[in-house]
Amino acid sequence: MAVHPNFFLRGMGLDSLEDEALPEGGRIDRAIFWPSFGPYCALTIRDFGEVGEVELIAHGLNSHHFLFSDLGPPEHWNETQTVPGEALAAFRFEMDEARPEALADVRPDYQYRDGIGFDAEVRRDGVYHHFDIHDDRDLWQANPAHERYFLAFWRLALEVLRDDWSRQVLDPRHFGDLLKEEADILFARKTKRRRS
Repeated sequence: MAVHPNFFLRGMGLDSLEDEALPEGGRIDRAIFWPSFGPYCALTIRDFGEVGEVELIAHGLNSHHFLFSDLGPPEHWNETQTVPGEALAAFRFEMDEARPEALADVRPDYQYRDGIGFDAEVRRDGVYHHFDIHDDRDLWQANPAHERYFLAFWRLALEVLRDDWSRQVLDPRHFGDLLKEEADILFARKTKRRRS
């Protein structure tokens, strides 16, 4: 049985999308990233037709598991930005292809006690849906629509959010196997710079 995202949302001061008002024709999607140890973050994309916004809420940045904890981050962080029309259209396309309202929970066959989990909430046309997946390279490969859903969030947030703390929360090294390729590229670049 899936853990309802309210368990994690309450700790970030958020309510489930199940309880959020939805204008006619609007849609709201949320991706929640929760490692065994902080920081946790929720990305919410509100699409109201002509206007859209992306909201990042992060909790537990003062955890030593946060890669930038030595910079003295706040415990909680949030940023909200308007999404330009072109970026919103690209995100809509990704959502139409992933069809999140039809995605189911995905759990590994093996027993696990910790690791990284991803939850999703989808609210559109008066319908609410929730699903989750455990971070595992084989699970992502076997479930490309789930991977597409969460990658679309990360890419849009990275494109739109501007604050340094937001960019550091979105560092691919925080996202396990989902963003391993991006994390490896980032590590290679930093290593190259150090050697120069």
